[in-house]
Amino acid sequence: MSTTVERQLTPTGVVVSHAEANSDEWYAQRDRGIGSSDIPPILGLSNYASAAHVWARKLGRIPRDEAGRAAQWGHLLEPVIAGEWARRHGTTVRTVPTLRHVEHPHHMAALDRLVDRCPDGAGDCALEVKFQSAWKAGSWRDDVPDAYLAQVSWQLHVTGLDHIHVVALLDQRDVDRIVVREAEVIDYTVREAESFWQHVLTETPPPVDSAAMLLDLLERLHPERSGAVEVDRTLVAEIRASYEAAHAEAKAAGERKDAAKAALLELLGGGEIATVDGIPVATYTSVTRTDVDRDRLRKAHPDVWDDVTSQSTSRRFTWKKATI
Repeated sequence: MSTTVERQLTPTGVVVSHAEANSDEWYAQRDRGIGSSDIPPILGLSNYASAAHVWARKLGRIPRDEAGRAAQWGHLLEPVIAGEWARRHGTTVRTVPTLRHVEHPHHMAALDRLVDRCPDGAGDCALEVKFQSAWKAGSWRDDVPDAYLAQVSWQLHVTGLDHIHVVALLDQRDVDRIVVREAEVIDYTVREAESFWQHVLTETPPPVDSAAMLLDLLERLHPERSGAVEVDRTLVAEIRASYEAAHAEAKAAGERKDAAKAALLELLGGGEIATVDGIPVATYTSVTRTDVDRDRLRKAHPDVWDDVTSQSTSRRFTWKKATI
């Protein structure tokens, strides 16, 4: 059971509650405002969710996503990474409860760690810890990736801190960055967040720019479907025409792709590597793949089949042949 307190922990950050991180109470508290992890999708910087996904979760229209393996490992390794960063910089860090802005109660942030004494001697600061795949190392080459920059800028706004250190573990190496307060970035982030919050208050969904994001959201909003729905004749005719035109374009693009491939193979003759000035530019090499005879496996070893297979349900979109 958490206890709500009015204790100012940072220049503008007031303690919201002491609910345990990732508990139901913690999530319920977050849904009453905008947290730092909400900012990337609100700004269109997330590859996994849109502002409309955040909106739907805040209003209980869709369930929260379960943490994936990467997130679970990140949670487990966070204390280790933070402790090593503190040791290396000759300081100490500590966990803190979720904070809200002293003047804007719905502006919230959960800091990974508050730094007791900034190693740079440059005022109050915090530490943000990231656990990333080595495949994403390129995005950390010069600066903090935009999605994390937006998240940390929101934390600076909520807490009033001077800067936040960001340490990211990229498999076997780490990168250390500093994000300082930039008024222009924070002002833009706050404006966009406030615009989003009006959608929550009015229960009006924000627009979704990405068709893939919209499809994902609609699947989450309507996991169970049944029955027939009468639709407007003109609108559905326009949608069908657009769909069929795109299908024809994709087919034509596939044919052009095959033609280009054939042209290169004609140049190769019996070779498998195309070179220009001795530098390989394309290859046509053998690839071995192992296939499983599903019917044979199911009949010969039904117990193994039951043990290694699972069922999943999906939906298939089909236009009916009947004209309208």
